[in-house]
Amino acid sequence: MPLARLTRTAWLHKKFEYMPGDSIGLYGSTGTGKTTFAYQIAEEAMRQNPGMAFNAFQPKPADVTTMEAAERLNLKITPYWPPRKKLLEAKPNGHIHWPNHVTSDADADAEHLSKAFKQSLNSVYWKGNTLAFVDDELLFFGKYKCRQELEQFLIAGRSNDAGLMFALQAPKGSPQSSVSGYHFSQPRWLIWHRENVESNREKYADVACGIDPKLIMATVGGLKTYRMGEGNVSEALIIDRTGPYPAIVSPW
Repeated sequence: MPLARLTRTAWLHKKFEYMPGDSIGLYGSTGTGKTTFAYQIAEEAMRQNPGMAFNAFQPKPADVTTMEAAERLNLKITPYWPPRKKLLEAKPNGHIHWPNHVTSDADADAEHLSKAFKQSLNSVYWKGNTLAFVDDELLFFGKYKCRQELEQFLIAGRSNDAGLMFALQAPKGSPQSSVSGYHFSQPRWLIWHRENVESNREKYADVACGIDPKLIMATVGGLKTYRMGEGNVSEALIIDRTGPYPAIVSPW
């Protein structure tokens, strides 16, 4: 099966169609550009669905990509949930829940962040009409014990227009890094970046979506990676599960 090749801009504007409640999975190792791509997807999804909120959940103590996206997309960064509104403050397009790390004790900090994210994820889900983005899904699934909160988006989010977009690395490996099969069976859009680990490529091939598994393994392993600034960015193999529409998308 020949795979179409598109620039990221062309894919976003001509092939990507976001319906409220759709979920999106971005898969790949650290440094392949998943977070940057996610915010670009969010921008296009909001453009297509005026009035739909975008809410991101950031567990990292610091992240330049998130700061830049907040300014560009008119998202309010808040360590609290529900967000505190200032008098006469203009309504943002959404929020980035970025709780403070309160202690140097790793276990106590994880418990604090777990409570914070459980509250905000549940609030956003039940309010609906939103696309939620979870950066570094493994932390939420394992360390912060948000499995139930995440899976309700994946399993039943379409019923109240609550979609989930997540960035995930290392789909196979240690028990701590294993996530539920819903993270592969439920997203409409599957976005796979370059993967050098054979067991991870095998996981992608298991999903298949009607595409030759051998083609998936070979394609994901051969995606090009480019140097950009202080990091790397990868081409992506993108599949629309309702199509499927497989395409290799370049970073620009």
